[in-house]
Amino acid sequence: MTSKGINPNVRKITKGYRTGISVARKIMREIEEWLERKPGLESSFFKMIPALPAG
Repeated sequence: MTSKGINPNVRKITKGYRTGISVARKIMREIEEWLERKPGLESSFFKMIPALPAG
C-alpha cells in the first residue's frame, strides 16, 4: 500500500497501556466546563467547546 508512491511507516506497539489512571476531581470539574454532553449518552458522547480568546 502506498500514498503518492511512498510506503507507510508502521511500527508495532509492544508496550501495554497503564490502566486505572484518572484525573483529580478538581481538575475534572474544570475540564467538564468545556464539555457539552449528549442527553441520554452523557458518559460516552461529548462535544468540546473551544475557549474564547482573552482580550
